[in-house]
Amino acid sequence: MITVKRRAPEFILSFLAGLIILAQGLTFIAGIFIGLPQDEMLNNLRTMLGEEGFRFMLMRAGVAGASTGAMIMLLAVLIEKRREESKRWGVMIIILCIISVLGIGFINIGMLPGIILGLLGGALAVRKGRGSVFAEEARYRDDKGSAHGGEKAEGKKEGEGEAGVGIGGTGVVSSASAGGGAGTIIYTCAECNLEFASDEELRKHALAIHMRDER
Repeated sequence: MITVKRRAPEFILSFLAGLIILAQGLTFIAGIFIGLPQDEMLNNLRTMLGEEGFRFMLMRAGVAGASTGAMIMLLAVLIEKRREESKRWGVMIIILCIISVLGIGFINIGMLPGIILGLLGGALAVRKGRGSVFAEEARYRDDKGSAHGGEKAEGKKEGEGEAGVGIGGTGVVSSASAGGGAGTIIYTCAECNLEFASDEELRKHALAIHMRDER
């Protein structure tokens, strides 16, 4: 059976943005050696800065564009690989795009499509990074099968062991308490009220089901 993996829109937009900005940066660097097409704004800059100043400006803009594009592409890959932290990567992409606009975007209109795509992809990543999965309760079940309410993330009882569970950036971190006797710690997903035997199972469930549903 062939499985086709669906790519997230924010990954596609951000990766294309980084690719465009990277290509434009490399174009600037290549222009130092092979020349650039005739352009009125570039000709005015050449006249104002002089030949040496103009070459330095091209090198600076090329290095900045290439490095910015490469970083945006890396962040796009992180959005795809570590979706639970997509909000963080989206904010970083938006910051890089704004820096590109303020730095080198004004001298090369070819970078504007990449910058716009980056802003859209970053905004999507930030919006989808707002988690709605709250694994906020874990209960202790004794040998008789009765369940007792667990502690919230902020609460903790003295003399009791702790077990923590976190769902990355998608929800709050919760804690579970177990007394000295034998029993089982029960982890409950507050979104669908399913019970799990370990925090790892709960984390996998949240990422596989709820993060997928949000997308």
